[in-house]
Amino acid sequence: MMRPAGVGSILALLLLTGAGVGPPRAWSQARTAAPPAPDTTRPNIGLVLSGGGARGAAHVGVLKVLEELRIPVDILVGTSMGSIVGGLYASGLSPVELEEELLAIDWGDAFRDSPPREEIEYRRKHDDSAFLVQFQLGFRNGGFVLPQGLSSGQKLGLILSRLTVPVSGIDDFDSLSIPFRAVAADIVAGEEVILEGGSLFEAMRASMSVPGALSPYEIDGRLLVDGGLLNNLPVDVAKRMGADVIIAVDISSPYRDQEHLGSILGITEQVVRMMTRENSDRNIELLETGDILIQPDLGEMSSADFDEVADAVEMGEEGARQATRRLRALSVNKAEYDRYLAGHRRPEWVPPVVENLAIENESFVSSGIIESRIEQELGRPFQSDSVEADIARLFGLGEFQQVAYYLEDAPDGSTIRLKLKEKPWGPNYFRFGLSLADDTNGNSDFNLLVNHTWTQLNRLGGEWKNDLQIGSRTRLTSEFYQPLDYGGRFFVGAGTGLEETYSFETLAEVTSRYRLRFTTSDLFAGIQFGAVGELAVGLHTMRFRAKSTAAGDVQKIRVFDNGVFARFILDTFRSISFPREGGRLEITFWKGEEWYGSDLDYQKLEFRATRATTKGRYTLLTEARLETGFGTDLPEHNDFELGGFGNLSGYQEGEITDQQGGFLYLGLYRRIGGIPDSSLGSAVYLGGSLEMGSTWNGEGSFKLKDQVFGGSLFLGIDTILGPIYLAQGFGEGGRRVSYFFLGRSF
Repeated sequence: MMRPAGVGSILALLLLTGAGVGPPRAWSQARTAAPPAPDTTRPNIGLVLSGGGARGAAHVGVLKVLEELRIPVDILVGTSMGSIVGGLYASGLSPVELEEELLAIDWGDAFRDSPPREEIEYRRKHDDSAFLVQFQLGFRNGGFVLPQGLSSGQKLGLILSRLTVPVSGIDDFDSLSIPFRAVAADIVAGEEVILEGGSLFEAMRASMSVPGALSPYEIDGRLLVDGGLLNNLPVDVAKRMGADVIIAVDISSPYRDQEHLGSILGITEQVVRMMTRENSDRNIELLETGDILIQPDLGEMSSADFDEVADAVEMGEEGARQATRRLRALSVNKAEYDRYLAGHRRPEWVPPVVENLAIENESFVSSGIIESRIEQELGRPFQSDSVEADIARLFGLGEFQQVAYYLEDAPDGSTIRLKLKEKPWGPNYFRFGLSLADDTNGNSDFNLLVNHTWTQLNRLGGEWKNDLQIGSRTRLTSEFYQPLDYGGRFFVGAGTGLEETYSFETLAEVTSRYRLRFTTSDLFAGIQFGAVGELAVGLHTMRFRAKSTAAGDVQKIRVFDNGVFARFILDTFRSISFPREGGRLEITFWKGEEWYGSDLDYQKLEFRATRATTKGRYTLLTEARLETGFGTDLPEHNDFELGGFGNLSGYQEGEITDQQGGFLYLGLYRRIGGIPDSSLGSAVYLGGSLEMGSTWNGEGSFKLKDQVFGGSLFLGIDTILGPIYLAQGFGEGGRRVSYFFLGRSF
């Protein structure tokens, strides 16, 4: 279904920063009506649509004018965004329908891999509590492996699948209402590839695979990327298909002037523009006297400005109207054009009854785990929402680079075929995080976190997780987690950890330095409530050691804290970096048991409830925390702590402690804008908080007069790597603490 068409340089692929699923099938599902044969008394008209990212929405405006002038299109060729607009138009969508679909897409979300958080299983949500960036580094075959792009294009692929389902039975693009070709580039061979058959959504997705931004797409064993690298305005392809007259629409980005080339990103972008501009100009030279070139004036709009899609459509219309005089020469009469449209528009599509489900599992995830997440009901008409819900559950496992679906006919009825492609950099993953806090007295707190997770250790999905924290607090933990069924509902596990930190205490002008060391181990079992939460119970042991020096006197303290625990968590946050809707409830009960080796018999309840509510651009975040020992003596190392960002922000972490305590948080933040390049992130927030809390010993109780007040002002950026916070905390008596976090969530 593909053929090579020349060889071009791909050296600049590694510089691109913004820019598979197996062989196509010969589907036999009911096709769109075959296009009528071109009128031999008029020229064969070929429409060529260039790539250009968000600028490609201008193609829709051009199509509007062509239909208004009654100009039939007999051949259609597109690259990148031009292939998406062209492919959808060739499949029978009208320009008005195309515009509606482009405007309905959340493009910022379309280029992100993460499924909606409410569809992610709780085990993966658990990772959100650490200050980890979202970017994963893999370890495979003895070496570290980077992902093939900032996004795998999973959501974009599903969008294109949904829009092309009615023509999914067509595997020859000549049989579309307009014969169509998509242009891609083979990143291995460095040559142009013309996609002329197979799956239409795959062809468009491959042609749009901007290196660096979207992972390459595999078709027929070839690794394909954006065709704009080698042929951004494929006039030559349309001519080879038999076009007598070419209408070429070039929306390539113009060169930047020197003032925009002051950074590595600016230079990189200019190199990309040079590559696409050069091959576009080469094709423009192929245009002959009767051909028409349309170059809409899109101003400074960039390929990433998807929030300006509506404006681009209007500018495309304006650009086409400037060529009205020449375009009218290609117009046909109304009767002939009505016949043309009748063959072009999609007939009413009746979803077939799905009788079979087939799974092609090209991953390290067991088939039992995959099948347990599929709820597709057979014997009912096809519904894209139902299929996509199953795919969201599968993709929410965090193990796949791509999950695609195909609707095809089979002798025993229509079949939904799911194809799952594993992450080439899994199942060994590394993630990183960073936090920094500094107060006005020169005290600072710095921590670097490295997380390693080895997933899918067995057919039930066992995993091994390790955390290493280096900085103000040194911490090393290791945990083995074992589901007991394919659905992951029941689980057991074991963990161990070591944490070491230092504290200082001054009494009678003598400063003592304490080295605190915690050694823990846990055995637990529980039940997971899908994507919502979990209930776990288990045995907990802790060995606490403190060593201090004061005026040469060495003191050692050892405490054993062993017992049982129960933990219940519900998490309905729809986002965690900057929560806007949903909440989280966490209740933990501890009981120290002397029969289990504990120095103290005690009981303790920890309660934490958080809720986010959004109206317009404003979000109100509230939180209440309480820890009580019900009058029993609690181990000193198990104190309630206040201090740190969002926890009396004007105080250092753990600065205020006692056996019991309570805390209230009221935060308000406003989305003040988006990130210019939507592939790098989604939004910028400005906010602040009011905070109140106090601690008391086992014999005391809550007293309003003992409350300590604080607050914060912060700037937050939601990036593709994770949230970034710059914050200033305030406390009583003019106290201030500055914070920087990369990867931290509320």
